[in-house]
Amino acid sequence: MKNTNLKTEKSEDKLINNAESKDNVVSLNKQKKDEKKVENKKAETLTKTKHKKQVRVSKQEYIDPITQEMRVFDVIETNENADFYWEKCWMMNLMVAMDAIGNDKVRVMTWLLTNKNSENQIIATQEKIAKEVKVCKRTVLETIKALTEAKAIKKVVNGVYMINPDIAAYGSSKKRDGLILRFTKS
Repeated sequence: MKNTNLKTEKSEDKLINNAESKDNVVSLNKQKKDEKKVENKKAETLTKTKHKKQVRVSKQEYIDPITQEMRVFDVIETNENADFYWEKCWMMNLMVAMDAIGNDKVRVMTWLLTNKNSENQIIATQEKIAKEVKVCKRTVLETIKALTEAKAIKKVVNGVYMINPDIAAYGSSKKRDGLILRFTKS
């Protein structure tokens, strides 16, 4: 009887140990999933545009009152809730501060932001940028590649890049909406 009781106790101990180790594995897996969720949430927060404004883009037909021709237009409708979580930034002062850091890639980014036109476009070849910033062409290429992958800029055509209006835009919110539409169309 004692032998049987010892075997039963050992079997129960093994079952308890197995159950505990399975619980630990499940607990560790849950912890890892929770950590991934937190990391994804942080990344999502960094890339999210922070505004309440809803923008709806549609196509509508209009009749030209003079020629009586039917024309199709992209129409941007906005829910005029005010932007929130915004900060005012004096671009030129920021550019001077960024330039003081001295990193070549930061200097290229500073040059791009400083030399954008009213349509958020930079019209310059990589050679021109390298010459004006006084860095090698490879640095310009690496910077533009990194900014493109981060969706901070996009190449329109050779020698023309567009800065994401969610990063910087000059003008009214309606103009920015139009720039967003142009930036997202590809």
